[in-house]
Amino acid sequence: PKTALTRKGKTKKGQNENPRDVFLAALGQAVLNDHVPGSLSLGVCNSVATAQKLFATLASGAPIKVILLTSRFRPQDRSQHLNELLEFERARKDATKNNTQISHSGLICVSTQVVEAGVDISARRLWAELAPWPSTLQRLGRLNRDARLNGEAQAFVFELPPEKAEKGKKNAPTGPYEATDIADAKKIVTPLAKECDAATNRPIREILEQLTTDSTIEERIKNSFRAKPEPFPRAFDVHGLFFTEPDAFGGFTDVSPWIRGNDANADVTVFWRDWDAAKKSPNAPEFSGPAYQRYEGCPVTVYRLRSFVDLAKAAFIWNDKAGKWEAIRAADICPGMVILLPAAAGGYSEISGWTGNKRSRFASPLPPPGPFDADSDVDDKLTEMKRQWVALDQHLAAVAFDAERIGKALALPDPLLIALTRAASLHDIGKSFPQWQDTLPEPRPDAITLWAKAPCFTKRAGMRHEAASALAAWHCYYRTGIAHFSALTIYLIAAHHGLVRTGLASRVNAPQPNVCGIPVTIPPPELPWRPNSPDKWMLDFTCAQDGTDGEFSKDADDRDVFIPAAPGWTALVADLLGGWEANAPQVAAGAVPNNEPHALNPFNLAFLEALLRAVDWRVSANETGIPADSINPQTTPEEKS
Repeated sequence: PKTALTRKGKTKKGQNENPRDVFLAALGQAVLNDHVPGSLSLGVCNSVATAQKLFATLASGAPIKVILLTSRFRPQDRSQHLNELLEFERARKDATKNNTQISHSGLICVSTQVVEAGVDISARRLWAELAPWPSTLQRLGRLNRDARLNGEAQAFVFELPPEKAEKGKKNAPTGPYEATDIADAKKIVTPLAKECDAATNRPIREILEQLTTDSTIEERIKNSFRAKPEPFPRAFDVHGLFFTEPDAFGGFTDVSPWIRGNDANADVTVFWRDWDAAKKSPNAPEFSGPAYQRYEGCPVTVYRLRSFVDLAKAAFIWNDKAGKWEAIRAADICPGMVILLPAAAGGYSEISGWTGNKRSRFASPLPPPGPFDADSDVDDKLTEMKRQWVALDQHLAAVAFDAERIGKALALPDPLLIALTRAASLHDIGKSFPQWQDTLPEPRPDAITLWAKAPCFTKRAGMRHEAASALAAWHCYYRTGIAHFSALTIYLIAAHHGLVRTGLASRVNAPQPNVCGIPVTIPPPELPWRPNSPDKWMLDFTCAQDGTDGEFSKDADDRDVFIPAAPGWTALVADLLGGWEANAPQVAAGAVPNNEPHALNPFNLAFLEALLRAVDWRVSANETGIPADSINPQTTPEEKS
């Protein structure tokens, strides 16, 4: 194919226009002029901002369909644009196969790196911004992919002029790429373009092989594929990353350095809701929970969102401890967060994606929040409520059955398999607590059965049911001494939603004192689960206290000696996790006996958590209950016994 490297755009001295905008306007006109009817022209840019500007230039008056593909779209909007591209490609391929003419003017797609791999398209014209050599190769792979346009396909590699603010700056990054990588790529692409122009019918693979006989070019190509040094977690860091929940002061562990390295473009997820932020908070009754669904979230780089929030003054983050949305300052936004914005703040359009411009608005109304589970992590589509009632004992038995089956298939050692299966059989017993059952709607299939799932909920429970389950299991294990499970089971019960793990915190908006929203009472309450069973499932709040429960007594020498009655929650987690050192003590906190699973390390413990979580998801998605439509709304339910 023919390949050309265009020069940087220039403007006349004294001209006030941004040189980059002038260049992109000229580039857009060149793309239109060179487009072949019935074919695909593909433009690939290094940054979303550049792609959006080029797209705006092309779409402003082009007689040809133009679409934009970047990573800064909500999934459904991005899928719609991608489907347009793939539908065109299918029609083009069918026309080529049948030797017929395609019946429209073709398609121009402006994109970022999202088309570099995994998108099966074959362009007739490629306009690619100069990028590191591996990315340039991927982009060239979208040109004449089906090898039917030999001698007709053309690639143009362009280099943007610097912004006014960047003039004079050395090594300024280009989009997500380092300037040195771009400079090295230019020294490869320039001779490649020259050779391609001289032999338009010669395969580019042969030209590359010829160029690599030059040892300098060969070394540059090899260097471009070498991995760069990134932050590497030590054993101490990995151990610390097991706990990433917010602490008592609202701080949390920033995991972004280990996920994105030193990338300044690390992302947060943004979603929007329709409400008047100037008149009321997102905690009004119609926003009774964190209703974010993954399909409506848009990834945005941290620094761009901070700039937007600085001006909008309206951004919120969900506080699970408080059970409400709280305002967040721009400076406190960190990678990995999920941020709620009012739709009136703008910043997004279905056509261009995230723009950060308050004038960009949604063209169609946003969906209302929900559906809500009483206290589950409703941002996960796998846990959306089905329109049915499922009895608590039925759900527990199904999860236990699947946990045992999957654990055996994975050849889990017997102690771990037993702990997992017992945790599955007890994980939701906290849902029998009246505070949780009272969230169920009326009428119910009957007034006696304890329910694990319902078609909807009249309100949020304001408590974590898995914490209630774990507190009851704790009492059975540490107080009665007749538990038929290990200490590991208690932890897995608590962690099965990923929200109650290494700490049992109180909720600030619940009656005080409380543990995860469950009021602390004297005497402590008993779960009404299986009331006729000899086992009494009393909630034990002592494990949530700082330190260890116990009392002082005198020894033989009349000295005060502390006699622990039971360890605390922190001690349980410490013994199950083990230390980070190679020769760390096995059960240093004394909460777990030596003959039970302990010192499992972060990976094994997290794996067991994930197993129970996945089994619970699977059962919730597939179990069959009593359809909501089968309940007669005129029936007056019996009084609860």
